Amino acid sequence: METQLGRRTQAIVLGGTLERLVAEMHQLEARKVELLAEMASAARLSARVMLGRTEILGLVEAAVKDYRGVLTQQTTEARGILRELLA
Repeated sequence: METQLGRRTQAIVLGGTLERLVAEMHQLEARKVELLAEMASAARLSARVMLGRTEILGLVEAAVKDYRGVLTQQTTEARGILRELLA
């Protein structure tokens, strides 16, 4: 990607078709941004995958605790949720 951008820059300096080369550079820059975002997303995902059994169990227990709180405080909504789950 960086090599392609460098080549386009050099082509502009050497007198290539400016509009076309600039458009290609913009496309390459946009693709670079997309790839960097995908890499960051993959890094975040891999960090989640590396959770140990204890961390996962803690997350599940916290979620269950949150649901219990909602179910005891909002009984009308809780009944609807339970109906959906049992159906």
